Amino acid sequence: MAISNKDKAAFECIKAGVEDGNLCLVECTEKETGKEITAVCGAIEIGDGSVMFIPVAKLFEGNPFEEIVPNFKKEDKEEAA
Repeated sequence: MAISNKDKAAFECIKAGVEDGNLCLVECTEKETGKEITAVCGAIEIGDGSVMFIPVAKLFEGNPFEEIVPNFKKEDKEEAA
């Protein structure tokens, strides 16, 4: 599976938010489950002085090392070294 353009755009938003100091954590509720989660959001001030939060990532609830396995190929590991 290749990384999608949508995911790349979200990552660019995260990087810009870090550089601009406009990244924040927001308590949210998942629509599908009703479960409370924490989301990483970009904060953008709108012309009238209000702030709009753009969710770009959800945080892991447990230990991410126990929940996922990165899909690295041998070539990717060699390039990183």
